[in-house]
Amino acid sequence: MNILFLCKDNTVYSQIAEILTNHFHQPKIRAFSAGYTTGEAVNPYVQKILEPYKDSSPFFGIKSLQDIPKITFEYVITINALEFYPDVKFLRKLEWRISSNEENSLEDIEHIAQQISTKVQSFIVNIAA
Repeated sequence: MNILFLCKDNTVYSQIAEILTNHFHQPKIRAFSAGYTTGEAVNPYVQKILEPYKDSSPFFGIKSLQDIPKITFEYVITINALEFYPDVKFLRKLEWRISSNEENSLEDIEHIAQQISTKVQSFIVNIAA
């Protein structure tokens, strides 16, 4: 199953979702991430907390919609993002809201990662049912 996680600039939310999903659920699920726009770099705190899992995804780093494979995704999951994904083929879409403050401190990123991890695990349980 192929899943695409989308957020505004692919620097925090979708990066975390892609890496954690691939780490814990490959090969059954293959996750990708992208941003509607692209940030300059993955947030340094995100890099720090994902370091143990980075090898789970060969595509770690900033990606735009033009960088993702031209396949049909079983799910497109937007995270704190607008609904805008032209030319992306998908069967189902979900929208996740993650609470955070805009400071992006290490504590905030850890809180974001915990929320995303919980949502990923719940999602996996629901699609397996």
